[in-house]
Order: sequence, then structure tokens, then C-alpha cells
Amino acid sequence: MTRRPPAPGCPVRSQPVGLALGALAGEARLRQVLHEAGYGTVRRAAENMFNMVLEARPGE
Repeated sequence: MTRRPPAPGCPVRSQPVGLALGALAGEARLRQVLHEAGYGTVRRAAENMFNMVLEARPGE
């Protein structure tokens, strides 16, 4: 079976560091990436059975 290259704009191609964070990354990994990116505060702002919204605020 031949594999197709990722579509343009796909996270795999658009991020040179190789991070492809999607819905299955999990809250802990998303928090880690946000803290590494310089966000000081990360909180779960909303959630339901299917979605989770994280709010990230810049560090001081």
C-alpha cells in the first residue's frame, strides 16, 4: 500500500519540530507544551463529553 504525503496545512508538515498535537494529545501534554511556550497560567475553561477548552495566559 502506498502512503500519501500529508495534506498542506497538516500539523505534521506545518510544524518543523514535529509536534502534531490533536484532540488525543491529552490535557497534561497540552499544558506542558503551553508552559514551554511561555504561558504561565493554563486552566480548563470549559468542557463537555466531547470537548475541552483550555485558557492559556502569558507568563509574567
